[in-house]
Amino acid sequence: MPKRERDQDVSADTTGLDSLKHDDTQAVLDVIDRLRQEGIEEDVSFPRLVVAGDTSAGKSRVLWRLTGIMLPSGDRVVTRFVVEVVMRPAAESEINIKIRPDPNREKAQLRKLSGFRKRLTSLSDYIGVHEEAAEALGVKDGQTSLLRDVLHIDIKGPDCAPLTILDIPGLIQATSKSVKKEDMLISHELVKLYISDERTLILAIISATNDIVNQNVTEKTREVDPEGKRTLGVITKADVATGKREEAWMQAALNQEINLQLGWHVLVNKIENDEDATLDEIGKAEAKFFENKQYAKLKAEQLGLSALRERLSKLLHDSLVEALPQLEEQFETKREQAQRKLDHLGTARCDPKSQRLFISNISTAFQGRISSAVAGSYIDPFFASDSQPHRKLRAVIESLNLDYAERMRAFGASITIDGFTNKSNLSQDANGAKAKAHADDDDNKPSAMNRQQALKWVEAESQRSRGQELPGTVNPQTVTLLFRELSKDWEARSRAHLDKVWVICHKFVDDLIGDCVGEDTSDVVKKFRQLRLTPKLNRARREAMACLKSLANDERKHPKTYNPLFVVLSEKYRTQRTMKLVNEHVARQNEAFHGYHSVNARQSIDVQALESSIEAAKTKYTDMDRYAAEQTLDQVGACYNCVLYFFIDAVIKQVVERSIVDQITQIVSPAWVSGLSDADMDQLVAEKESVKKERERLERMVQKMTMGLKALKEDLAGYYESSDVSL
Repeated sequence: MPKRERDQDVSADTTGLDSLKHDDTQAVLDVIDRLRQEGIEEDVSFPRLVVAGDTSAGKSRVLWRLTGIMLPSGDRVVTRFVVEVVMRPAAESEINIKIRPDPNREKAQLRKLSGFRKRLTSLSDYIGVHEEAAEALGVKDGQTSLLRDVLHIDIKGPDCAPLTILDIPGLIQATSKSVKKEDMLISHELVKLYISDERTLILAIISATNDIVNQNVTEKTREVDPEGKRTLGVITKADVATGKREEAWMQAALNQEINLQLGWHVLVNKIENDEDATLDEIGKAEAKFFENKQYAKLKAEQLGLSALRERLSKLLHDSLVEALPQLEEQFETKREQAQRKLDHLGTARCDPKSQRLFISNISTAFQGRISSAVAGSYIDPFFASDSQPHRKLRAVIESLNLDYAERMRAFGASITIDGFTNKSNLSQDANGAKAKAHADDDDNKPSAMNRQQALKWVEAESQRSRGQELPGTVNPQTVTLLFRELSKDWEARSRAHLDKVWVICHKFVDDLIGDCVGEDTSDVVKKFRQLRLTPKLNRARREAMACLKSLANDERKHPKTYNPLFVVLSEKYRTQRTMKLVNEHVARQNEAFHGYHSVNARQSIDVQALESSIEAAKTKYTDMDRYAAEQTLDQVGACYNCVLYFFIDAVIKQVVERSIVDQITQIVSPAWVSGLSDADMDQLVAEKESVKKERERLERMVQKMTMGLKALKEDLAGYYESSDVSL
């Protein structure tokens, strides 16, 4: 028969879908269409129709009869990429075509294919655009390779029903010279991918020209829909089957071969010897064909495209209504997830005003917590974790300070002189456990001397530094040299303490800024540490070390003290020497009178003899160097202890507290924030491009999901039982 021209404007070609616009589903379809236009289907799947089948099973023909779009057809692998047809009602007719490229393509190809855009006024021009798309995708004549790209056809018109239908590459059953094994595997993978979604209605296209056991689509549909709840079997080319094959297909249509809850449908794809028959002509011929008595066993609703449209209308209605509660739940879940991620990203930081507000909020939180930490107030939940003891900053610093003071009293002097230096309670601990623990942990244990050894050391030093002082008197220069030797380890021990405090403060500040900024904003935390915290902490350490150096240098000069304790200690040491003489005299008298030696036996003492003994001890110093050494050692010991107490306090107050602890409280202060320039703020907290895109995506997600919830609750409230989710 001669070929005839068809009128293929949008209205004429899509009237076949009029029956899909069922009266009681129109409201639902309108809402779903509106949500589709907002892009919600990118995140939440809506019910849609997918045409699946083996190669050359008649899928393209069925799609043409449903949508009016004539896809390439033939007896070989012709559908090499997914074709997605989106039907939307509109006052004006419009056809737009674009390519959604496979994300795995190279960037240059992605950009090129994403730019493929075509706009048609008539569907008669589609075949040419299909070929252009195939060429853009790299499909050559005779090529059978399957692609993962999607050709998206958006059709709008007054007679269009909102519907999404996908035509996917047919299942390849075997390889050949022109069909690669890779193509076969991809075809199976693509089919499974597109029919797996639980909201997808599967139109399993099965050709009557082949036995059902030889058609893989039935196996694939049962893998994803084992109960046949969403699969409708469509038998095509029924007019071709004859004899036993016709009887076998009749059994399948009666649901006796493969049971599908949605059942089976039978179609005649074309009029014999008339390739150019119109949809209306095919419909009339099909109705006449099914008047044959062998089809009397089947219900009228199972035969022909008109009945298929009615079945699809009902299936679509049921699927949409059933999906509404699930859609509401998905909208709410995705909105909550997106909102949580947005909250973690913090306030947007796209301009100076928002950046300053963002930094000010960080400063407020930081200042409050660090002030509490330094004051030792741990009410804030930030301090609650027992697994992070460094957060209780004041407690840790006080512990370090006490340990430092104890160590300095116990091991500060480079020489332990009995009764003079290193007289801490550590040395006097009853069982020695505490002293041993500190001593074992000390890398620089001081040497020890008794008084006689110390006097020899003092005498030797006095002789080396003798000046014009009178014999038997104290040389101030000797006192300086002895004191300098005893205190030479003070700076090193104090520096070690300073480092411990600095490390714990550094750890605390790093932890606190992460909590105040939010670890999900890791780029901002990193910039805060790099541009503000680390430089300020390093500067505080340098200033503390300089302050410590000054204190230590002061003590290397001639020792000075105006502490009355100096006189008290000097007199104490002199009295101790006198009392030693008294005790020795009493012991001798006890031994003479009672025949035993005991310092506790003092029943009778000859006072005159005692005075004579003491006087004799005082006048026995014919060795003036020894006498001077006694006086010098007393003064050095008294001076050392007085200055040590001052030095410990000075290190803790001036070095630790003023140079480190006080400084960290000002690192992120409001005063610092107010002085930041726009450039400083941009460098510190400006969002990465990837973060901006993620924020925009999440904000759009929240907006879309909120819109979806609002549409369901306000426009479709009577179609399902809505939850109490707030908008």
